Amino acid sequence: MTPHSNIRDGVRLDPQTFADHGVADARVLYRAVEGQLAVPAGTTVTVDTMPLGVIAAAFRDAFRSVAGHTEATGGIPHDVAVALSDAVAVTDERFRGHSVDVRGDLLPTFFAAFLGFHDAYHGGAHPVVA
Repeated sequence: MTPHSNIRDGVRLDPQTFADHGVADARVLYRAVEGQLAVPAGTTVTVDTMPLGVIAAAFRDAFRSVAGHTEATGGIPHDVAVALSDAVAVTDERFRGHSVDVRGDLLPTFFAAFLGFHDAYHGGAHPVVA
């Protein structure tokens, strides 16, 4: 399930928030991360720095791939990097030390935070409150 159309905390997330970076639909990033992580449904992890770092790295890689960015062209844009960092912090705060279903809870929550922060950094209609 891609969380792009879910209303989380009363805010509808905009899958086009990365259009200015060459990613027309953020759902493509989400699917790329799911494929890269290849985590079977029902898999749980205890949330700490390690799984969140792996998820953030997977989103960085997916962004580079989908947007056509490479290390030679500067990697990922600063605002995307900051949104990822903030998504790690918020997701860590929410789930730290808990056993969480990766596909059912962890990825969708992380993705929602990532989209929300990026949208807010671009003056989006929905403020991010952590």
